[in-house]
Amino acid sequence: MVLSKLRPQVQRSLSVLARRLGGRIRADYITMASPLLALFIPLSIYYEHLLLSVIILLIAGFLDILDGAVARETGTARPAGAFLDSMMDRFVDTIYYASLILAGYNALIVTLSLGFTITITYSKARAASLGRPIEHRLLERSDRIIVIAILLIIADIASFYVMNTVMLAYMLALFIAALYAVVVGVKTLDKA
Repeated sequence: MVLSKLRPQVQRSLSVLARRLGGRIRADYITMASPLLALFIPLSIYYEHLLLSVIILLIAGFLDILDGAVARETGTARPAGAFLDSMMDRFVDTIYYASLILAGYNALIVTLSLGFTITITYSKARAASLGRPIEHRLLERSDRIIVIAILLIIADIASFYVMNTVMLAYMLALFIAALYAVVVGVKTLDKA
């Protein structure tokens, strides 16, 4: 929602970079690099390098938007690549949320947050598979990555109570976004 407003500017900048990289590296390789890089997030948290985990998270998130841009700019976008990207995104989401538990957040709240995140993304995928793609802009993936980066920073500077209060607020926002995604999906599919 927040970052979607910046989408046109980001797309233009990514197009330039994607054209430069396009002949040198396949989009699928960039897609696969994101979860491999994300594996270092919990490792850096374990060794108490939370700032490093934030940097890795942001780089992995950047790779997630770069792979699609490379595929589009080089004319190599294909259903298998889109499927691979979607599956790797779910792997990375799981790593991100597991990292929050490792950083000290309440495991139940984090697990529910992951469930609501999956509901948001699955609602779009399921509606598209039924031939009626839906668009909603509440807590898109880029927004969630920024929030998780902020949560990792908070884990480094705040008390347990503050951390989990903020996490609970995020979980409730995800719950609302997931319900909204379901309602939008049902309304869209009812129009069919």
